[in-house]
Amino acid sequence: AAIVAIIAAHYYNATVIRSDDLGTGSMFDRIAPHYDRANDFMSLGLHHGWREALIDVLDVQKTDRALDLATGTADVAILQGKRGASVLGVDPSKNMLDIGRNKITKAGLDDFVKLVEGDATSLNLNSSIYDKIT
Repeated sequence: AAIVAIIAAHYYNATVIRSDDLGTGSMFDRIAPHYDRANDFMSLGLHHGWREALIDVLDVQKTDRALDLATGTADVAILQGKRGASVLGVDPSKNMLDIGRNKITKAGLDDFVKLVEGDATSLNLNSSIYDKIT
């Protein structure tokens, strides 16, 4: 297991980390095709439970309007949508959003979850209309 972790870390460092765009939409555009699998691998699948626990703690209801910042591939937004909430997911990475949109459609949640490209630090939204912000 340790050898696999070392190989994975080397691959991650060699293909993902570049100081000129670390944490930006363009960095996540590059890693988007591998993002969900990497989360599964690095968390040993535990991230699914963490997300479910978040939605439970927030007590997401079908009447809620939710804003999901840094939505990525929309996992948290989808969980909120499955509870009937109306969700707006925002992320700076077009490629991550494209994957998220496919997942939303596959889950049958197009009427509940919408995704837009944007930077959470410079949104022009009225945050008071949202019941939940993740």
